Amino acid sequence: INAEYMGLVLLYKYRCYKIIAGWFMFTSFFMLFWMGWIWVDLFCTAYQIPYDLVTIIFIMWNFAVVGILSIYWRGNKFVQQAYLVAVSCILGWFLSRLPEWTAWVALAAVAIYDVVAVLTPRGPLKMLVEESIKRNEPIPGLVYESKSYKLGLGDFVFYSVLVGRAAMYFYVTWIVCALAILMGLCATLLCLGIFRKAMPALPISIALGIFFYFVTRAVLVPYMIDITLAQQWL
Repeated sequence: INAEYMGLVLLYKYRCYKIIAGWFMFTSFFMLFWMGWIWVDLFCTAYQIPYDLVTIIFIMWNFAVVGILSIYWRGNKFVQQAYLVAVSCILGWFLSRLPEWTAWVALAAVAIYDVVAVLTPRGPLKMLVEESIKRNEPIPGLVYESKSYKLGLGDFVFYSVLVGRAAMYFYVTWIVCALAILMGLCATLLCLGIFRKAMPALPISIALGIFFYFVTRAVLVPYMIDITLAQQWL
């Protein structure tokens, strides 16, 4: 991750905008077309929905091309943001298939790295933000905008991983983790208003999500199971 961010910082510093655009467009197309195809194939297989190769290629190709045009060229704001969320959900779904403890350790590590990358003096994200402010240009990358706030697509990806991993255990852990992420975002926005500078969006949400996941798994889920069994006996 650090090598990728440093590469992005160097490309931006030396104004290699076409390389950055090509890099983002290729990865976005790959996720929308190929990873999206894999997801559709698994969905159709699970629900026994027949399809042929020509039709699926036509559908996924158009889905990916419209996404690239909406994100990088021009398109309805709602469609653009919908595609950004779709990209993050597709990638998050793939990453959530990692072994359970690998996924949780990776989430914790990424949250810690986010603090280092954004808040330390030589952090790559901090350098990127400072360079964009100096040039009065938007930050290069896939960014979800809401009013005056901007959230990197990578943040959505790891939120999706956390929620997806929680949903694989029990629906209650999924609900609790989703609420924990929203609480973390509210706390991050509060910090943003207080400190008036770019803040990492992952640490608080990921920390709350991991904490409440294991608390719910250890305490609430067994309690619900006991209540259910007691009602059956009654």
